[in-house]
Amino acid sequence: MCGRFTLIQTDEVEQFFGLDEDVTIEARYNIAPSQKVLTITAGAEGRRISHFMEWGLIPNWNQSGPFRSRLINARAETVDRKIPFREAFENRRCLVPADGFFEWRRKLRVKEPYYFAAPDLGLFAFAGVWDFGISPGHRPVQTFTILTTTPNMLVGEIHNRMPVILDAESQSIWLNEESDQFSLQNLFLPFPEAKMTMIPVNKAVNKVSVDSPLCIQRAAPLLRTQNLFE
Repeated sequence: MCGRFTLIQTDEVEQFFGLDEDVTIEARYNIAPSQKVLTITAGAEGRRISHFMEWGLIPNWNQSGPFRSRLINARAETVDRKIPFREAFENRRCLVPADGFFEWRRKLRVKEPYYFAAPDLGLFAFAGVWDFGISPGHRPVQTFTILTTTPNMLVGEIHNRMPVILDAESQSIWLNEESDQFSLQNLFLPFPEAKMTMIPVNKAVNKVSVDSPLCIQRAAPLLRTQNLFE
């Protein structure tokens, strides 16, 4: 699964994602479910539109009250068939800008966090789908979920799933309303491990309330390490 991620390189977001509008965002080192997060959808004539949606999808058919559980991830293999996601997959795909994500390995009673990034890309996007729903406060909200797939060998050392990562070319295919099922399914392959790095990081990231550079501070022991932002 993908349960936390970062968006640190905020100065490059508008140009990288081809936004025509100014987007004001602060660097985030520990983005967590239920928080409002920058997302991007397709607009008219190939434009891209920014939104701030809540992470954790609530299906639009749930109008009677708060959904019992927000859906922060959807399996790419079944997103076109599962009832909470299939309409959103067909009609409401989005990009979730990011530059890294966290996974945890449990060692005895301790959860060890690891940070994954793709330094050659810098920014990238997770494949997401979005919907309208009713929040726990009984208000209408836009919500989204992040698609996950089988892990590459690097992520697989820590977890059995990883987010679907989209480069610039893949992002256009994902947002294109005319993309066929075959083209979309091809995007669900694991991102190549040769293009990724993994570092063990400070356990401060385990607390949702901590959102600072401390979350990506290198911790021992070192495994395939690299200073990602030198």
